[in-house]
Amino acid sequence: MPGTPQTEAQRSEEGRKRRTTAKKAFQSMWIAGTTGAFFTALTRNLPDHVRGLRQSPDLLNALDLFLRYGYLLWLLAYFFTSNLRNSPTSEPRSREVPFDVLQSACALAAAFGLGFIVQGEGFHADSYGWAMGMANAAILVISLFSWIWFHSVKPTEMNRHRIIGGVISAISLGVALAKLPRLPSLLLFLFLQLALWVTLCFFIGKRLKPQPSEST
Repeated sequence: MPGTPQTEAQRSEEGRKRRTTAKKAFQSMWIAGTTGAFFTALTRNLPDHVRGLRQSPDLLNALDLFLRYGYLLWLLAYFFTSNLRNSPTSEPRSREVPFDVLQSACALAAAFGLGFIVQGEGFHADSYGWAMGMANAAILVISLFSWIWFHSVKPTEMNRHRIIGGVISAISLGVALAKLPRLPSLLLFLFLQLALWVTLCFFIGKRLKPQPSEST
């Protein structure tokens, strides 16, 4: 016995469900791929960097490398946390998938500039300002578009941290462009990166807990 023909409303709903499934599948694949690229970069580069510091210990090079790993881990922690509460069954919010693509591209570009994606490529120690500048430019773009696209999306408590992160990264970008002597520049980057980590910790804390704006 032939099945009952679907109504226009049923076909529309079925199409919506398929589009949602496709979007979530793409989003999950993209997030997993980016996260995997970061972990691969960490595990591939860390032994060589540790060996290099042991063979030629140098305070400035060690601080430079410490900052590079700090930015890489910051981006990894942010990227993982920002997608932590995405439901695998709910339809992605407007611009959620484009934003994931944008922040992934920014994070991977920063990782390349920091010298982690392709060994021997990126900005080396003598171009440390460009490396730090690229990382902070990525954070600035992510913070800016996160606020522009999602400032009215609950939980709105995230907006404060988006703005603070954007301001800190903009100041850091200014330090990179100022071309100060290496030691003062690296120390400024260290201070500003610590401020980014504090901001991220507060962001993660709010991301993991239900916020007042979500209950209204």
